[in-house]
Amino acid sequence: MSDTKGTAWRHVVLHDDEQIRIDHFAQTKRSRVLVITFDPLLYLSGKPHFGQDFLRRLAVDIVAARKKGEDFYQSLSRETFLAAVQPVLRRHSRVIAYGSSLGAYAALYFCRDIDCEVVASSPRVSAHPHYGAKVWQRKVEFRHQPFDARVRPRCRAIVIFDPKEPLDRRYIEGEVLPQFPHATVMRVPYSGHPSNHFLAEIGFIAPFVRAVVAGATQPTLDRRQRARSSTYFQVLAALCAQRRKLRWADALIERSLALNP
Repeated sequence: MSDTKGTAWRHVVLHDDEQIRIDHFAQTKRSRVLVITFDPLLYLSGKPHFGQDFLRRLAVDIVAARKKGEDFYQSLSRETFLAAVQPVLRRHSRVIAYGSSLGAYAALYFCRDIDCEVVASSPRVSAHPHYGAKVWQRKVEFRHQPFDARVRPRCRAIVIFDPKEPLDRRYIEGEVLPQFPHATVMRVPYSGHPSNHFLAEIGFIAPFVRAVVAGATQPTLDRRQRARSSTYFQVLAALCAQRRKLRWADALIERSLALNP
C-alpha cells in the first residue's frame, strides 16, 4: 500500500466491532511520531480518515479511530481504546492526538490519560445530556463518563474554539476547560463551528498542526487575515440576520460569495 508520493505504508486493524474500527498506518521507514485522529460526525469508516492527505505528507505514523454510524463513539470505552493502541504507543517517542468537532471531543476523552499533546478544534458531543442538542439526545444514549475536574489529565491539551458560538462556549467553558485547567486555549471569535474551516481558509491550521507535530514553535494567529475567510463573513451574516439587520447580512453574504462562490 502506498500514497501518491510513493511512500509505502503498512496497514493493521487494531480494533473492529459493529460500531468502531481503529486502523494503524505505519510507514515502512520507522517514524518517531504517532498521530492519533478521530473522525468528526459526518465522516464514516468507508471514507478517508480525518486529515489523511495532510498527515500522510508528514513523517508520522497514524492511528485512525473511525465510526461506522452516528453513535458519537459512545460504544467505545476508554479501556477498550487504550488496550487497542497501547502496543503502538510504545514504539513512538512522541504522540499527538488531533480532531475537529466530535473528533476533538473524542481526542480529549480517549487520550486524557496518555502522555501526548491533543489538538482539539471546537470539541462538541451533541449527545451530551447537559451540553448537547435535543435532537441527538433523543437518538443516542450518552454512555461516556463526564469530564471530571477532580481527575488530573496526563495529556497536554490545546483547545481551539469560537467563544461567540453559544453551544461550544457552554460546553467548553462548562465542562472541558475545568477538566483541562492547564490547556492552551485559543479563542477565535466569529470562526463558527468548527473553527477548523475558518482557520484553513486563512492558511493557519495546517502550519499550526505541522508545528505541533514537529515540536517546533507554533505560529501566532493573525486575526487580520479573517478578511480572507468566507466562513467569517457567513458567521457575521447569520448574526446580523438574527438581529434583523438584513441589509448588513445581505452585504456580508455577498462578500462571502465573492471569496467562495
